[in-house]
Amino acid sequence: MRVLVSDKFPSEGLQVLEQAEGIELDYQPGLTTEQLLGAVAEVDALIVRSGTAITEEIFQAANKLQVIGRAGVGTRNLDLEAANRKGVVVMHTPFGSTTTTAEHTIAMIFALARQIPAASQSTKKGEWESDRFLGIEVAGKTLGVLGAGLGPAHPRQRRRRPRSGARPDRTASRKRPSTRASHRARALRLRARRSAPTGP
Repeated sequence: MRVLVSDKFPSEGLQVLEQAEGIELDYQPGLTTEQLLGAVAEVDALIVRSGTAITEEIFQAANKLQVIGRAGVGTRNLDLEAANRKGVVVMHTPFGSTTTTAEHTIAMIFALARQIPAASQSTKKGEWESDRFLGIEVAGKTLGVLGAGLGPAHPRQRRRRPRSGARPDRTASRKRPSTRASHRARALRLRARRSAPTGP
């Protein structure tokens, strides 16, 4: 199987493809549309990121193409209707950046709490307004999570930072019982079984 990678890709990912049995890797990041039209003619699989737009014209030129892998969350740069007409399977990685996005959100929360952006600009101007940029302490505060699909990831990241004092607000999502509550309920059931009277 010949696999074309038409966007810049991490070396770790390329090594996986290079070492995989039965795969011939063709790594050509930064192709123009004209170059891509020629490159896809004899490939079985295509891997892209957000830098390559796969239009119907490219699907028509890809005579042997069976599958496209989008190394990213969405498929906005792929013509899905054209893929269906050609019978090409389209795959992507919807949760590939979940941890990254959650950690970035937490970093932004801390930056806002301590007013880091404004304090940085003030300091670069040669000012030292320490009283103005005291900010607030996150310790002891309740973290409310309002997410579009990433909500559960933020509390997981917060639980990995027990010293901060912040705790996730579980009132927005009660579908999953907390691990601590589950362990407590299990311990109570075991204790009840042990204390139950046995036979004569």
